[in-house]
Amino acid sequence: MGQEMDQKVDSTAIPPTTKTQAITRLAGVDALRVLAAFMVVCIHALPFSHPAYEIGLFRPSEAILALCRAAVPFFFIASGYFFARSIESPEMAPRLLARQGRRLMLLFLAWCVIYFVVPPPQAILERRVIPHYVEHFQFLSQRIVEVPARVMEGTAFHLWFFTSLIFCLTWLTVVICRRWQSILLPVGIALFGLGLIASLDHSAPEHSGFLNSDFARYFLLGPLCVALGYEMTHRSLSTRVGYGLLLSGLAFLVLEVAIYFFVQGHAPLHDFVVSSIPVALGAMVIGLQRTSASWVIQVAKLAPMVLGIYVVHILIRQYLVMAFKFVPSTLFWGTFTAALVFAASLVAILVLRRIPGVRWLTL
Repeated sequence: MGQEMDQKVDSTAIPPTTKTQAITRLAGVDALRVLAAFMVVCIHALPFSHPAYEIGLFRPSEAILALCRAAVPFFFIASGYFFARSIESPEMAPRLLARQGRRLMLLFLAWCVIYFVVPPPQAILERRVIPHYVEHFQFLSQRIVEVPARVMEGTAFHLWFFTSLIFCLTWLTVVICRRWQSILLPVGIALFGLGLIASLDHSAPEHSGFLNSDFARYFLLGPLCVALGYEMTHRSLSTRVGYGLLLSGLAFLVLEVAIYFFVQGHAPLHDFVVSSIPVALGAMVIGLQRTSASWVIQVAKLAPMVLGIYVVHILIRQYLVMAFKFVPSTLFWGTFTAALVFAASLVAILVLRRIPGVRWLTL
């Protein structure tokens, strides 16, 4: 996600001095996209969640969860950066938005159908596939009635990224066309602040009120990140600045997690982890710098499968949980779950890409 925005991006994203430098510079971002995809898998698979890893009140799985929250901001920042670098004039922005928005919406709708049609393993084993469809439809309908904004996630909770990204790129396009760039970052900061407030408000059920955690995730998280990506196209940031942002973000993450443990007894469980912004921004700055490290270039070769891994990993996890529930050692599952889900998702994408007419679902 992000760098896949447009084929033109590869030639305009960074003004290199040689073609080799262009490849190696983009390889840094690609490698980070692969890492971010693994972090998203960790958010949903919760590695090291077995009680054996708990140290008093400290639960490492929750700390890892907080760290991995930087993955989604990174994808938004990268998307904003490459989208902005692809625009040669304000008049070009709506055409690029139409092309990318259509692609994202088609992928969103297609995977909504897939996640609705493919039954969970439990329904198959119990031969309750048809009743499952009815119950699932009723469940989805009730969720949308409670919070209409949940239509943004379709039939699977992680698909919200597609519709949220369309919303953010639409906002960015409006700003560019109207030449309102001066308000882009302040508005993004304000919206992120509102999202943080909504996520911290535990006085009411999640589905009550207009400004709830679901609405915040869909509409208030991405604008700041996309704005940061846009601002990066107008600034030349050094590797030193990138590492400074990354390390300061990680230091603040330790403090942020400690505060949450002290106040609430657990690490932040929502998407609005403040430290994730400097971590993601610093990683993006570092990724844009030229690198010739062979391991980075090798990892970057997996980047074309990042979007596929994102959309399919929830489905893969459901079936792996069913397959591994008979393994006596739950400690094994609690340790290696994220790696297993990531590897299995990678294999699934490789298979899907060999099936005629299906490959576009993973691009």
